[in-house]
Amino acid sequence: MTATPPTGVLRVHCADQRVARDLADSVRAVLGLHAEVRSDPERRSSVEVPTAAIDAPSPADMILVTERDDRAKGDATNEPRAATGSTGRTITLALPADDADPIDVARLLGPVLRGRMPPNELPSLVAEYRSLQSLGSMLERNTIDIEGVERAAPELIGALHADLARPDTLQLWGTSTTVDNGEQQVPTPFIAYLAEQLGTPPDPARCHAGLVHTYGYLLSSVATPFGRKRHRWSSGGAAHALGIPGRWPLIDDGVLSNLTHTLTKVAPLGTSMPGRAGPAGLSALHEVRDHGVADGTRWRSRIRVLGRIGSTDQSSPGGDELLLVYTVSVDDGPERYITAFPVGHTFAAAATRTPIGQLRFNASVRQGEVPDSRVSG
Repeated sequence: MTATPPTGVLRVHCADQRVARDLADSVRAVLGLHAEVRSDPERRSSVEVPTAAIDAPSPADMILVTERDDRAKGDATNEPRAATGSTGRTITLALPADDADPIDVARLLGPVLRGRMPPNELPSLVAEYRSLQSLGSMLERNTIDIEGVERAAPELIGALHADLARPDTLQLWGTSTTVDNGEQQVPTPFIAYLAEQLGTPPDPARCHAGLVHTYGYLLSSVATPFGRKRHRWSSGGAAHALGIPGRWPLIDDGVLSNLTHTLTKVAPLGTSMPGRAGPAGLSALHEVRDHGVADGTRWRSRIRVLGRIGSTDQSSPGGDELLLVYTVSVDDGPERYITAFPVGHTFAAAATRTPIGQLRFNASVRQGEVPDSRVSG
């Protein structure tokens, strides 16, 4: 008889019962994990999530503090105050109220609850989330420019400049719209900056897919039904799907270059991935091809879903054990990457059930052009 591993508890203390209830609902819906709302004799509310990732019997306590958002003052140097508490296993997570959407909090807790990150590393993840959220919000409000972002986050913008200088990487990507569900997902000043650097018109409907899906999403401040777009990179979902330990993609190498290098190994352009263990132990679980016409331009697309041997099914919408890779070719031109993001089995099965004759995942087409006027072919 196999012994059941001891299960500990992650306990998140919330400001009130409404916050606790919303967070518990999000943990259940997004992460597919059991969560219960508790109240102590002093009527303080918390959310308790049983998880084998926490050593039993002592719970790991998280204090979720929502505070007034000072970003309207335009202070790009506002230092995130999320910090490890003084009681050892108690960690304070300080988030501006506007950014403490329960879905995003569940996403931030996900790496700990799924055993991919020790609890004491969570404050640094929250601090990074706060910093990027603040910069993206100020960019969108035009209270800061790209130079201001560079002063606040020099490593990120330095990596962007490194990727902009790599035409061989840029030309492997197609075009994408930055509007999703009727809402602009990427700060407009950032789109204009990319267009200036690439020598293309500043058109939100036709941007460089690789740059907006990496740097643009890292700086996206928009809430979505599945949480902010940056979680796929900052919370490690894509890295887990690929079986890469730790943080990935690495900023030091250029976020886009790091991602592209990996994709060319696990989902190469112009060829089919075999239905067996390939690079990084990945197998092609699903593949569907489609074609159609958009704006008078013929296109062909391919969805590939990759999974590691032994990956388990998660029925939650936020499952991230698989990697979906979407590519498009235009007018019989070369196949190019559009996006890659972590998904669960349920989403993957629905996305690859049948061709629908439409571009997907925010892909767009630019007839006869690569989305960087400096490269061709």
